[in-house]
Amino acid sequence: MNRPARWVTYASLVLAGLVAAFGLVVVAYGAYLATFLALPKSDEHPPLRLYSGPFLLQPDLSLVHSRLLERLQRLGYRRVNVPVQSPGDYRLTEEALTVYLHAQPEGLCRRDDGDVAVGSGASGGGPVSA
Repeated sequence: MNRPARWVTYASLVLAGLVAAFGLVVVAYGAYLATFLALPKSDEHPPLRLYSGPFLLQPDLSLVHSRLLERLQRLGYRRVNVPVQSPGDYRLTEEALTVYLHAQPEGLCRRDDGDVAVGSGASGGGPVSA
């Protein structure tokens, strides 16, 4: 075999050896994690709490452009047609948007029900005024 062909063969063997060694390291690390990493069961830890960023209601806020109703639905609020009675309900009328807030941990936020006056066209396009 000539010299360049031997060099290519040698480089190929070294590369194959490195790939094999890397594969063994990955398999060994996976085995280590499977052996020593214990994932908690659902009853061993409290559920995760995810909170949305603050959303400021201000005069002349459009319900359509602010996507407030979509945001409420995404956060688990339910639209009702009767006066709000339980946490997670909200009601939109021609006069006001009433939101009964979900339960919050102590000190995270004030515990007030929101009642915001809504201008004409409250079904989605009217301005919201505080």
